[in-house]
Amino acid sequence: MRIAPRSRTSRARGHEPSTTTARPSRAATVTALTGIAAALAVVWTHWLNPSLGAGVAPLTGVALAALLLLPPRRWPLPLAVLAIVATGIGLAYDTTVVRAIAPAVAATIGAVLAATLLRIFANGPFTLRRVIDVAALIATGAAGTIIGSAAGVALIAAIHGTDDALGELARGSAAAWLGIVLVTTVVLSWSTPSVTLHRTDAREVAVLGVAVCAGSILAFRVSSDPRSFVVVLVLVWAATRFRLRGVSTAALAMAAMADWSVARQVGPFGTGAGNTTATTLATFQSFAGVAVCGLFFLAAALDERDVAEAHRAVVSDRFRRTFDTTPVGIAITTPAGTVIDANAALCRALGYPHHELLGIDLDSLRSSDEPSGELRLPEHPLAADGGHAIAERRYVAANGETVFAEVSESLVRGADGRTDSAIVIVHDVTQRKGLEEQVLHAQKMGTVGRLAGGIAHDFNNLIAVMRGQSEMLEDDLAVLDQARHRLASMQRATDRAAALTDDLLSFSRRSADEPEAIDLHEVVTSAHGMLNQLVGAGVTVELDLAATDAGIDADPRRIEQVLVNLVINASDAMPYGGRVTIATTDDSGPDGSPRALRVAVTDTGAGIPPHLQRRIFEPFFTTKPPGSGTGLGLSTADAVVRRCGGSITVDSRLGVGTTFVLTLPLGATTGITAAGAAASAPTPFGAPDPSEWSGSAAHETILVVDDEPEVRANAARILRDCGYRVLEAADAASALVMASTATAPIDVLVSDVVMPGMGGPELAEQILDRFPDVEVLFVSGYPEMEPLSPCLRGAPLLRKPVHATALITHVQHALALQDTRIRARSGTRPPAR
Repeated sequence: MRIAPRSRTSRARGHEPSTTTARPSRAATVTALTGIAAALAVVWTHWLNPSLGAGVAPLTGVALAALLLLPPRRWPLPLAVLAIVATGIGLAYDTTVVRAIAPAVAATIGAVLAATLLRIFANGPFTLRRVIDVAALIATGAAGTIIGSAAGVALIAAIHGTDDALGELARGSAAAWLGIVLVTTVVLSWSTPSVTLHRTDAREVAVLGVAVCAGSILAFRVSSDPRSFVVVLVLVWAATRFRLRGVSTAALAMAAMADWSVARQVGPFGTGAGNTTATTLATFQSFAGVAVCGLFFLAAALDERDVAEAHRAVVSDRFRRTFDTTPVGIAITTPAGTVIDANAALCRALGYPHHELLGIDLDSLRSSDEPSGELRLPEHPLAADGGHAIAERRYVAANGETVFAEVSESLVRGADGRTDSAIVIVHDVTQRKGLEEQVLHAQKMGTVGRLAGGIAHDFNNLIAVMRGQSEMLEDDLAVLDQARHRLASMQRATDRAAALTDDLLSFSRRSADEPEAIDLHEVVTSAHGMLNQLVGAGVTVELDLAATDAGIDADPRRIEQVLVNLVINASDAMPYGGRVTIATTDDSGPDGSPRALRVAVTDTGAGIPPHLQRRIFEPFFTTKPPGSGTGLGLSTADAVVRRCGGSITVDSRLGVGTTFVLTLPLGATTGITAAGAAASAPTPFGAPDPSEWSGSAAHETILVVDDEPEVRANAARILRDCGYRVLEAADAASALVMASTATAPIDVLVSDVVMPGMGGPELAEQILDRFPDVEVLFVSGYPEMEPLSPCLRGAPLLRKPVHATALITHVQHALALQDTRIRARSGTRPPAR
């Protein structure tokens, strides 16, 4: 059953058709019923006790019930009918017109006053649903009956006089008040849809009716024992099971029987020793008033509780359906994070059934390799401002897959203001993350095509230098100094060529964010040359690195990509040439100390129209013609900066230029500058002076393993020139044979990492199993060796092409470690170096 929320406004609105646009048929029906009920009420009163009146006078209650069923503009007709009927029947019993008119006057005045007060109280039509409604009916009924009875008694006293005006007023007011409470409650409770009637059935209704009739006859007609008042328990039964409808109807029937017993002076209300009829009537009215009001309050309280429970059931059901069908994962947890409830979307996202999620801590499902730079949530997130926090997290699903999620946590406080639970909203963004990575990678690949032109130009220049120098070397062999200069030039050219290929591989590498402590000045300086290759003809890229603190926590490749996107956009805005300036400044706090780093990328281009500035960060929005751009550059830059915890803004003026300002939070390690970082860069092995090793008399044996003959021969030559005994092997199998058959023990193994058949790490493992004192040094031409790093067993790794100085330095260090370890094992103190 559907229960509408109850308020004065909704209650008035629900009955508005009967208050403003009541149909004539309804008013006619109510008027006709009012006339019939008024006739019965007057006949009942005069039949019981014409001289004294009844203990319950229902005429005022009939009038009030009629007025409450109609809008005020329909009141005159039923009141006129009631007055005519009451007066006409009264004339049939009384000899005077005044005594026939007085009850009609009292009932009309009392009903109009009570109905007006009740409509003011309810702010519209009045209904009986709550305890306060019953209290309002009792209070306004008392006020109306007192005023109405006073008017009736005053009319009689003015015409005929009376010896007991106050007595008549008291008895008449009490009788009319009981009539209002009983009759009006019966009419209103039956005219209002009940929310509890479905709890009973016809058999119980029949049993109650029999109990009321039999109990009333026994208690108020047959028996004179005061203990017969136990019949009131029947009314208690009616109140608890049938609420206001049942108890008001049963009470009206019992009151009629009790009223008859008072008038006929039989039963427990009969006149006894010293009791007059007036005293007995007052006793009955007091008893009836207390019993009826108490039971009506009980029924209304139970009815109100039923309505509240129905509302709570509706709200609970609506919440449950909303909670279970929402497409976003939601968990209700304790403030400490233990899951109390979880919806179906969260179960689907994490791959766990509902019962397995209950009682666990959501943080226990977080991925162990979650990057610290990605989090926005403190360790105790719900202690954040306002009890609300947002973060990006990675969870491990039941099938072992990683689930990327945006998590929002909010405290829930009880009525006492204390925190009793928390709402955790888990928005699965795994698919979006994958699409972002694809977009970022696709954008990188698009930029590579643009970058290739500049790199090809420089690379061809480098090759030309090497070719020219090698050709001239043939003519310079007679003069060794000139040959040495030629060779040095070739070596520098190869170094630059290797750096260019490494930049290209690093730029196009597809990988996840790897935040680390970096110096932004170093990133900008190292990318400066590449940026100059990306811009158009006549465009220059200038640096103004003035910030005193450039240390941030970010992925350097992402930051480099942001700079590339901004510089390309700036270049496109300057087709006839111009200047792009990358400047850094401190964003200082109140005390003057840096609290953030500001990076401004300024161009002297045409500027961005104001109506487009608010859209430039939207994905796929671009003003370029088809084929000239995807519209993903600025949206990508915005995403990268926000992932670092920063922000990006734009300031552009037409014909002047545009400035993009990046505000990035400083990293945990502050005070880093480009110069300082370069000065403090770790150099585990200093580059030795060639005079220290060239031609030295070394006796150690070095085993060089590489499947590339020229690379292997070059490394062997460098080591032999230093005086080492060198063995060469083209693969791992040959190396194992050489290590087993060598006349002298192997001191250092220099091996390529990736080779056909057995790789370098497997070879090193087998050699170390046989010869544990051998030191290992790995060499690789592949730029991405991080997945193999656990297999290298902590051995150093050199990147190809390897400088002779670096190779000799690492071999010397390996031999020094070997010497230290052997001496420590034998207890001999190593010589000072």
